[in-house]
Amino acid sequence: MAGYNNYSMSNNAVAAYQTGEKPKSKWNKKDIINDLREQSEDLTVDIKSLEKLPISTLREIALVKSSWHHTSSHFNRTDFYMVDASRIEEEDLKIEIKEQTEKRVKSHYLEWSGTRNHPKATDHEEWGTIRGNWFYGDSGIKKSITGNGFKILEEGEK
Repeated sequence: MAGYNNYSMSNNAVAAYQTGEKPKSKWNKKDIINDLREQSEDLTVDIKSLEKLPISTLREIALVKSSWHHTSSHFNRTDFYMVDASRIEEEDLKIEIKEQTEKRVKSHYLEWSGTRNHPKATDHEEWGTIRGNWFYGDSGIKKSITGNGFKILEEGEK
C-alpha cells in the first residue's frame, strides 16, 4: 500500500490505525485497559489495580513496539505500538504493579503563599498515601511528588 494519505501519514500508517496499532502518545488509559480486557479474560492481575496506575506506567508495561510507519509531509519515521496482555502476566510486572498502586509515607512538602514578588514557603510534614505521582495527605491535600520541595521522610504504616 505505497503512497500517502493527505500528506499526514502513509497508507500503511492508516492501515495500522485500523488494526489497533498507534503511536505511544496516542494511547490513553481507557484504550489500554479496554484492550487488556478484550485480550485476556483470565488475567491473574486485577484490572482494578491496573486502573490505579499512571498512564506512563501503563504504557511502559502493556505496550509493545509493533511496527514503524512514515508520518507527516517530511516522511518522519514513527514507531507504532499495540497492547500485549502477556507482558502483564510476567512475575516482575505483577510485583511492580502492586508496589506502584499505593504506598503509605510520611512526607515533607512546601506550601506556597504570598505574591509573585514576595513568595513565602511554609514547611509541612504529614502522613498520607502515594498513588502514581501524587501524594494524598491525611488532611485532604493533594501534592505532586515530582515537584521541588517534596521529600519522602518515612515509609510504612501510620
